[in-house]
This record gives sequence, structure tokens and C-alpha cells, in this order.
Amino acid sequence: MFSKFFQRDFQANELFKLKEEIQKELHKNKSTQEKEPKIIDFTISNPTICNFDYSIYKLDKIFSNPNNYEYKPSPKGTEELRIAIEEYYKERFISSNEKLKFDKDNLFFTSGTSESYSYLFKIFCNPNDNVLIPKPGYPLIYYIAEINNIKTKYYNIKYKKGIWQIDFKTLEKVISKDTKCIIAINPNNPTGNYIKSDEFQRLIKICEEKKLPLIIDEVFYDYRKRFHPNSIYLEQFKEYNIPIFILNGLSKIAALPQVKLGWIYFTASNNQKEKIRKILEFICDIYLSVNTPITNGAPEILKSYKTIQSKIKERIESNLRYLNRVVKSSKKLKFLNYEGGWYAIIKVKDKIDDDYFTLKALREKYVFLYPGYFYEFDKDGYLVISLIIPEMDFREGIERILQICN
Repeated sequence: MFSKFFQRDFQANELFKLKEEIQKELHKNKSTQEKEPKIIDFTISNPTICNFDYSIYKLDKIFSNPNNYEYKPSPKGTEELRIAIEEYYKERFISSNEKLKFDKDNLFFTSGTSESYSYLFKIFCNPNDNVLIPKPGYPLIYYIAEINNIKTKYYNIKYKKGIWQIDFKTLEKVISKDTKCIIAINPNNPTGNYIKSDEFQRLIKICEEKKLPLIIDEVFYDYRKRFHPNSIYLEQFKEYNIPIFILNGLSKIAALPQVKLGWIYFTASNNQKEKIRKILEFICDIYLSVNTPITNGAPEILKSYKTIQSKIKERIESNLRYLNRVVKSSKKLKFLNYEGGWYAIIKVKDKIDDDYFTLKALREKYVFLYPGYFYEFDKDGYLVISLIIPEMDFREGIERILQICN
């Protein structure tokens, strides 16, 4: 009855089962304990539950727009919304000496980045074709591909000489006749490395040789610690002999995952451009998944996003300073280079099984961590740490991890 993808066991794994058991036990004993112990969750990536002040948006006022009562479906969004997105990119690149070439006719809206991926897979892939994705990487893309009946192949992000970088040997090796596009994350999640100019040029060369489109996911782009002199900057907005698709949305830019607005912006040569526009407009017109309130409200939200970003960046910087200080004095942990995003990678220096460590951390110290293999790390000992959880929780959680290591 069910497709092959859903003929699998969707039971929670041992780590999640243990978390649920501990939460139930803590809740049951709540009334008898003077100070309630709690699980410190280093997997949290939802900013709306991390004690940030969202009052600056005045969402109640924004979404009370009387125009929300009138439905005017448009596969390309309103002109006001498209202008607001163009202004966002102009501000992002304001310090560049180059002028941003932005064509609003190449901008299409979705309910989020997951849907953006799904649309692009529909455009380029037939069943059992494959797309290339980086590892370590966020596992969501794998599942989006699978439920669209296509396969994923991995190319490596290697940690060399203190920085994360694309391993082009693995990338070129895994390309096959069934490969339909290459996905690059800028910055990659969870390693946080941005695509450098030389990497981008090499990606373009490979894509042009193999006639493959390039998809660049930039949802964490704004959360950069420092600007690397070799960053790609504006190159991805220029026209090449292959299409380039840039994905983004309000989930991270405005820290509003609940409003569900993403977009696809593309560049392409003149002989491809009109065809891609027609296809994207056709798909967007079929789904019409972007609701009227966010269509009308996003331009106003984009006037205030820098305020919430600054608070998140302050939190990230504070947690990074603490992590740096503590890990430097530890003989058991190593802090891997961080360029941006919401996550840090720490490595346990002792040889230790991922499952053993994360289960021990949860069972004995009430620290919830994802093991590295959740993100396709090749070796044990890597821990992915959220940098946006409140500072007190972050510090207490790192102390507990150190206690386990010691």
C-alpha cells in the first residue's frame, strides 16, 4: 500500500526514547524537589523559544492589515514584496564596490526553504535521479529528496589546516549520468564554513562541464562572525552558462520560522532564463502556498530584522567567547574553526563511541546532544552545539560536558 520510502520503522531511536523517559520522570517528581533539575538541550535551533524579545516586530499589528481579507493569488508575490527582497540584498552587499544585479522577475516565493528544494527537484529530476549534497550536513535535504523519489550522493566537507573546505575529489568522483544538480550550503550547516571565491569558481567550472545547475542555500548567510577576504560576495548573482538558484527566507533572516516565507532567486543565461521563469511560475501557481498575511506583512518585517539579528549575534558571540575560553583550558575537548551560523562543532579528543557519549551525557548529566553521525560525520567524537540557547544554560551545559569528559 505504501511507497518504498514509508515502508520503514519510524520509531524513535534510543536517544530520543531516553529523553522522553527522563522528561516524564522529572515532571513526575517536580512537586517533591526543591530545585527542579532540567535537561539542557544543545539541539535547539528554534529562536522563538530562546528568550529573544520579539516585540519589535509588532506582529499583531502587521497581521491585522485589512487587505488580508482579500485573496489575490499570485505565483510571483506582490510587487511590494519583491521590492522588499531586492532592498534586503542591496543592504546586504552595500559595502561592495560592485553593483548588485537583481532582476525581480527571477524571484519566486515558497512557504520555506524545504519547499524551495522540492520545487527545484521537480524541475530537474526524474525518479531515481540523484543530487549532490555536502557532508557533514543537515539531514533534512536527504529526506526532502527521498520523498520526491530521488537519491542523494554525498561529497565531503573536510577539516584541513584549521578550516572547513569542500573536498572536490569526492565531489567529482560521485557525479554520475543520473546526477541532476549540485547543492552547496553557504554557510554549511552545521560546520559553519562559507564558500570561498576559489571554491565557487571551481563549482561553476564543474557545473558548466557537466551541464548541472547549482543550488546555493544561504539561510544562515547573515550570521557571519567575520568577513573572509576570499568570500564569494556578489559572484553568485552573476550570469553563467548554468543556472544558479539562491535559497533564503525569513526563518533565519528575521528569526521567524513560524511565518513560513522562503524564496528562490535564480540567475541564468538568456536562452535558459525564460524557460525557468515559466516552469517556476507554473509550479508556484499550482501550489500557491504563500499565504496572504505574510505576503502583505513581510515588507514591514524586513524593516526591523536587523534588531533581532543583532540580539542573536550578541548571544552567539557571548556563547562563543565562553566556549573558546573553556575549551582552550581543556585537555579533553577541541573547538573547531567557526565562521558563522548558529552552531559550533566541538570534538572529544579521546576515542569514544558517539552513541555511548550522548546517552551517557543525557542519562547522567541531563545534557541532550546530537551525535556527529546524525550529520554524517565520518568519525566518532564530534558534537554539534547550538549557539543560540540562553547563556546560563549554555555555560551550565558545557560544564556538564566537561565533567563527563573528565
